Amino acid sequence: MTESLGQGASFRREALRVVLPNLLLVLLVAGAAFGLVRDYTLTVDGLESERTRRALHAAIELQLEAMEALVHDNAYWNDMARASYVSQALTPFFEESFAYVTRDGRGYDVALQLRADGTPRLGYAGGAPLPAERIARPSADQLAMRSRLPDLPHAASGLLRAGDRLFFVGRDVVLPESAELAATVPAAGPDILVFAKEVGAEELESLERTLQVKGLRLAFDPPTDRAHALRLPRDDGEPLAWLTWTGTPVGQRALAELLPWLAGVGALLLLLGLAGVRKAWRQAEELARQALLDGLSGLPNRRAIRDALGRGLLGGGSVTVAMLDLDGFKAVNDNYGHMAGDHLLLAFARRLTAICGADGQVGRLGGDEFAVVVSGPNSLARGQDIARRLLAVLEEPFRIGEITLSIGSSIGLAHGTLGEADASELLRRADVAMYAAKRGGRGQMVVYSDVHDQRQADAHRIEQELRDALKTGGFELVYQPLMDASGRRIVAVEALLRWSSPSLGRVSPAVFIPVAEETGLINAIGLFVLERACRDALPWAPLRLAVNVSAAQLRNPELAEEIAAILARTGFPAARLELELTETCLVEDADRAAAMLDRIRALGVRLSLDDFGTGYASIGFLRRFAFDKVKIDRSLVEEAVQRPQRVTILEATARIASALDIEVVAEGIETDAHLQVARRVGCCALQGWLFHSARSAEAIAELLGRQEAEGGEPAVDAPGVRRYGPRSLTGWS
Repeated sequence: MTESLGQGASFRREALRVVLPNLLLVLLVAGAAFGLVRDYTLTVDGLESERTRRALHAAIELQLEAMEALVHDNAYWNDMARASYVSQALTPFFEESFAYVTRDGRGYDVALQLRADGTPRLGYAGGAPLPAERIARPSADQLAMRSRLPDLPHAASGLLRAGDRLFFVGRDVVLPESAELAATVPAAGPDILVFAKEVGAEELESLERTLQVKGLRLAFDPPTDRAHALRLPRDDGEPLAWLTWTGTPVGQRALAELLPWLAGVGALLLLLGLAGVRKAWRQAEELARQALLDGLSGLPNRRAIRDALGRGLLGGGSVTVAMLDLDGFKAVNDNYGHMAGDHLLLAFARRLTAICGADGQVGRLGGDEFAVVVSGPNSLARGQDIARRLLAVLEEPFRIGEITLSIGSSIGLAHGTLGEADASELLRRADVAMYAAKRGGRGQMVVYSDVHDQRQADAHRIEQELRDALKTGGFELVYQPLMDASGRRIVAVEALLRWSSPSLGRVSPAVFIPVAEETGLINAIGLFVLERACRDALPWAPLRLAVNVSAAQLRNPELAEEIAAILARTGFPAARLELELTETCLVEDADRAAAMLDRIRALGVRLSLDDFGTGYASIGFLRRFAFDKVKIDRSLVEEAVQRPQRVTILEATARIASALDIEVVAEGIETDAHLQVARRVGCCALQGWLFHSARSAEAIAELLGRQEAEGGEPAVDAPGVRRYGPRSLTGWS
């Protein structure tokens, strides 16, 4: 809680430690000058040079401390650890959090991330990405400062020379704040985050003004005038560079003046010393203030929010923190650029600040994450009121230049008192609640409870067991047939994923698929399902094989190539493969999804839209993505049975699809009434428990053998009888 306050106090103590002793020295020398004029003239020049040297040394140490605090604040961060080790989305996170800073020069010019062994992952300089070979020059070992800073995992800083340039460098290991994410750190060791800021003309001019130094320059060759130079050493003591300045011959001027004027000179020196104290103090105050502010928005940063929570807890009352981020912010950056994203963040910050007024402290935690701290009586109710008002205000779109953006927010709230939780725990709970809000459909608020921790623990356990299942092949595939319109022949099968947890038993795909998507496992699971299904279905020619694709898989830029590799390995014909997608796969980033589907379609693979009629799909939607098939959702079929007037809607849907050369399939056919509706609207294929339940590959092969032996007669379990069984909660069930 007091970390940032202590940092500001440290800046001020350092300023006083440097300036006050020198001020006393000036006063003593001025007094002695009246009796020892010549000695004074020789001594004062040396003291002035030493004063400058010590002040410069202290100023550099202040800059290094600020750099060390800055890199630690960004490296010791749950979102940073999640992006580095879990989501595999480090590049967009790095761009959103650090790239704009390197461009605008707020604190650092270069941001790099290295693996534990020092090899580079990615980097930015001047707002632009650095190629790997430039990240490695100077070497990654130098940037990690292994020889100078061996005591991981503490943050550290130092000076680094790269050719004829000198940098302030801060380095820390990327670690999560919460224990739940500790297991995500690679066994080889955590990544290393490095910030660097060049010691350039602007910094030298600032030092000149602050410390009353003239002609300050950076040199890499030993200067001839060592009296007016400060050596900047390497770890081994050898000089790394030199700071030189133009000497001020105070003593010689005093000697040239008449003795009566020495008193005036002493007074002048006193005023200069006081001015130096004042400037140094102001600089320390500014450094302390900047350490608590977000560079883009000017709002309090993560450290300031943690301090506000700590002060609220110490006050003895209840404290509530609301954590929120922008739903769909990544798509704004991808589609319109980071400049538009920055403007959106600023506009959102203004709205949030206006809503809170004096009732809460608003801060930006990083990226698109914000927080609001509410202290005092009824803090939870007041925090909920702020959240409700924000969700209502966000219904109005943002106007960014010529762009209109509609953005939602997911909000998690946590509250407590001093005896219940500290500041870090409250932030963790709010983060857990925010992700619960996202999983619940976004655009809503959730108040933390112990149940959320249990769900998160279950999700963590499911994640670990999913990883084990991938290694051991612990997944099961079953297949549900699709019948032709007559219900007599099987024309396709849909692959459905089943998984039994060693600790939880049979787990619904509605539970484990979101976990796989959030942790980045979905791509490996999806490819496993595709390859296993292709091998199983290869002998069932000419049946088509339908396999579901997750929205998270479409974000994999190599998905089309991986599908092609599986088809080549298994020998499965591309023309027999159908990939089933839901609308949610396509609306998050329609342009990127369309480009990926074009590449998949070029392989000869067919595309099917699942759960049609339950979302936003329109004629333009169907034409844009050029689907080969749409599957009418079971809820529409059931509704048409209950309300016959709705049959007209299904008939119109089927006619539109037919006009676009799109096949129409009805799913969820469980009764004769469902069957009659599906046939009436002109569906070309049918799927449901009325015909067949999902079954193993061996059972499908046996069923096909019976169908062939019976000359295509319906090989159903018991015609006309409704089958009760587990319904598909997602396309993966």
